[in-house]
Amino acid sequence: MQEICIREFVRIKCKPSAHSIYSLLSASAVRRNTFTPMSYLKYVARDFERSLGDLEIEKDKETIPTDILDDVKIEVLSVTKDLGNSTTRTTTQKAQGRHTVDTFVEDHRGSSVMILLMVR
Repeated sequence: MQEICIREFVRIKCKPSAHSIYSLLSASAVRRNTFTPMSYLKYVARDFERSLGDLEIEKDKETIPTDILDDVKIEVLSVTKDLGNSTTRTTTQKAQGRHTVDTFVEDHRGSSVMILLMVR
C-alpha cells in the first residue's frame, strides 16, 4: 500500500504547479488526526520526500497540440483517377474505384494512419 501511495504522490508531483491535482496535494493537511486522500498520500510519502534531500522531482513538460503535430509527416496521395461523378459513373467505374481503394487500404493496414477524402 505504501508503494502505491508513493507512486501516486510522485505522479502528482510531476504535474505542472498550475495543475489542479498538484494544487490539491499542496494544500492538503491533516486536521484533528483526520486524513483526506491527499493528506494521506503526503503523510505516507513524507519519508520518501525527506530521503530525496536536495533532489527535486522533475515536472512533466506541458504538451501543446502543436508539439504533437510538429513531427507528423503529412502526404497527399491520390488513390484513384477521375472515375466520373456520382451521376455519370458507370457500374464498371464504381467497381474499379472500390477495388482500387480496398487494395490500397489492405496494402497499408497497420502501417499508417489514413484519412480518406471523397471529392465529388
